[in-house]
Amino acid sequence: MEERIAPRRLSAEQQNTLAHLFGQYPGATIRISSYSLDLESAFLGQQFIDIAARTNLLFDDRRMSEGALGSIMFGISITGTDQDMVSKLLVALSGFGLGVNADPPPPSAGISLGGQDAPYSAKVFIGVKPLTP
Repeated sequence: MEERIAPRRLSAEQQNTLAHLFGQYPGATIRISSYSLDLESAFLGQQFIDIAARTNLLFDDRRMSEGALGSIMFGISITGTDQDMVSKLLVALSGFGLGVNADPPPPSAGISLGGQDAPYSAKVFIGVKPLTP
């Protein structure tokens, strides 16, 4: 039961894997975003931001910036303009068991900071933690 309700967190090994991956893309920009009022996703996003800062990757912190006034997304969405980086992130995060996909999140119903269509090497949208039976 505890595992099902525990917040998502990256282990030290997973953080090192992402740091190595981010290090392959000097000058790339990554956007980290999540739904407003979703603290669990924001804390997971902070781990991504810490790794990006540690590897000198440029990042745009948009955690808790999207309004979920219609349908919501579960898991993590990874999109972006650098298809190699996006592919490697999808493989890595999928291997971590975080429930990732390459589809953008549903459009918010008018509440968004920064616009969903801005170009970034990678956009990581951290949706709601998936429910497990």
